[in-house]
Amino acid sequence: MQNVEAVDWVVKNRLNGQAWMIVVSSEGEVVYGSNSNAMFRGCVTEDGFMDVGIWE
Repeated sequence: MQNVEAVDWVVKNRLNGQAWMIVVSSEGEVVYGSNSNAMFRGCVTEDGFMDVGIWE
């Protein structure tokens, strides 16, 4: 859960304007954060997990 909190903090406090941030941790955890309404995004892991999205 720390990665989610860190991404949210960076997006809300360090990035100016509309932004999305996609982070992959050293353990392979994928975390998304944004301060805007929409962004096309997706990820695939080695074990076959897939996630595709546009809106939050």
